[in-house]
Amino acid sequence: MIMSARGTNALHGGSTSVESKKAFYDSKARFYAVSDKESLLRYRKAMELANVSNGARILDVGCKRAVLHSLLEMDGRRIDYFGLDISHRLIRELREVKYVAVCDVMSGLPFQEKRFDLIFCLELIEHVENPSFLLQEIRRTLKDTGFLILSTPNPYYWAEAVGHLLKRSEGEGHISSFTYQTLTSLLSFCGFKILSMRGTFLRPPLLRRIFRKEYCLPTDSLFSRSFIYKIIKDVRRSQ
Repeated sequence: MIMSARGTNALHGGSTSVESKKAFYDSKARFYAVSDKESLLRYRKAMELANVSNGARILDVGCKRAVLHSLLEMDGRRIDYFGLDISHRLIRELREVKYVAVCDVMSGLPFQEKRFDLIFCLELIEHVENPSFLLQEIRRTLKDTGFLILSTPNPYYWAEAVGHLLKRSEGEGHISSFTYQTLTSLLSFCGFKILSMRGTFLRPPLLRRIFRKEYCLPTDSLFSRSFIYKIIKDVRRSQ
């Protein structure tokens, strides 16, 4: 079932900026692979961290091609899956997924309070204009006993450092970056706390040139391309 979602809180500067953003992500969607080594490794690590149980109600914020849904089904998980993405192009292609919706998360999440056992938000928070608002909406729709699985790029990754030094333009739509310290502070302000974290992968910069082959090496080290966090509500904090 393909839905169109509208939230309750508009935080945009105007219709022109909203349409420009949607057009940008629709254009990027043409190049999103159904699966690749990097995304599969990230999804698998996120699933291990989440420890998904049968019967769980899951929200996938920024679902792209709903690879998470496919992997969970392949693993035999019986789940109640909902996916959101800003790209109309991507959502139109997800005919086999029952509940997916076009949604700009800066307009809110179109669900009632305390609806989900697990919310996945992978490689998204660095794209949004107001990360605090997104986290507040996730907290609102997450059950008190639920978990948020969030990933975001590592600003210390070698490619990020090189891009900064060479003043290269950023073409993925990233407008924020988070260290462990800054993310911890932001989560605390929004009523969350980190339980655990792990890395994703490393692409060694010289191996491709030497062997003319892409290498994607799993790692939990400081040199990881991104980090995945398992997060819970801090129930002592009221909103």
